[in-house]
Amino acid sequence: MPRPRLAATLRAVRPAVMVTESRPVERFVAAFRRDAETDGRAGAFGLAVDVAVQYAEAKEHKRFGTGSGPSAKLAVQHDVLDRGIYAEFRHALGERRCPRCWPPSSAGLTSRAEDPSGRHRPLQQ
Repeated sequence: MPRPRLAATLRAVRPAVMVTESRPVERFVAAFRRDAETDGRAGAFGLAVDVAVQYAEAKEHKRFGTGSGPSAKLAVQHDVLDRGIYAEFRHALGERRCPRCWPPSSAGLTSRAEDPSGRHRPLQQ
């Protein structure tokens, strides 16, 4: 787990957005990786990191008009991991999502909605 004091503070504050330099994020990832290796889930953790990077790159390419976005397979992998491993990350970091991007938990998980300019817009339910 991340440093206990920082992790406890993040859980108490529950930030929807966190602006930081790369080092604290690297520490969080390293701590999560150690925990996954200890629990025998290093393979799942590696897959989750790979899918997250590929998904983010595909979304970025779509936003800049240099790609078509995540493939259907990648989107399904991301959605499945979002309900498992990514949820564990969010829980450790305060478990709060931007209310303009995500529906309430009672509505279930759906994909983020963005307009072509990259700004957030509410999901249609």
